[in-house]
Amino acid sequence: MRKRVIFIMVLMTLLLTGNGILNAQNAENKLFRVGFKVAPNYSWINYKTPGYSSGGGGIGFSVGFVSDYFIADNIYVETGFNFYSIKLDYSMPYSMAPDSVLSETTSGTLTRNGKLHYFEIPASLKYCFISKGILSMYAHTGVQFGFNYRAKVNQTFSYTDETGHSYEYAQEKVKIDEDVATFKFSYFIGGDCEFAISKDLSVFLALNFNIALTNMLSSFNTLYPAQLNRAYPRCIELSTGIFF
Repeated sequence: MRKRVIFIMVLMTLLLTGNGILNAQNAENKLFRVGFKVAPNYSWINYKTPGYSSGGGGIGFSVGFVSDYFIADNIYVETGFNFYSIKLDYSMPYSMAPDSVLSETTSGTLTRNGKLHYFEIPASLKYCFISKGILSMYAHTGVQFGFNYRAKVNQTFSYTDETGHSYEYAQEKVKIDEDVATFKFSYFIGGDCEFAISKDLSVFLALNFNIALTNMLSSFNTLYPAQLNRAYPRCIELSTGIFF
């Protein structure tokens, strides 16, 4: 509930700000421009906790609002907001008491598979190094602040009893909000290729490499209580959109 309240407040603030930007742009369109983007991504996660193993990378998606602010010749500040998802797939040593199987805690391996959803605010410095006719090319680098608003997975707890028999306890659409950090901070670098369709409309294609600087997990391992779960996502994103 706390995450939803924070998310709604941030979204309302940005929507009001965006409305002001659009109104200002109508009065002066030389200082900045606005647009929208869609972006599939391929992400993977580096787990720093002993005993953890990744299930591999996966496809995610983002959609959002973008804006460019002119600050000097060929130099812009780009910001906006995105709704962004990445794949989560890993196994870890774990202890739990699956009610439908055992009444006491047992140790085993927990495998999780799902997606994490974030609301993100990027800010980058953008430099135009080629501008010929309808073609412009940019290099950019920046940071991205993210807020996790949904974390659901399918999970399977596997264990072996004292007689050597193996069992699995599966659960679907499990909320793991308590195990995922509310906030995420990352760094990205990339480039843009932009084509002007008219004076006030252009399309762009961008490629970004995103590296998380903060731990995306927040809980301690149930089998080893002194061991903090640590994971850092990486992402390659290909985005396309329009500026107007």
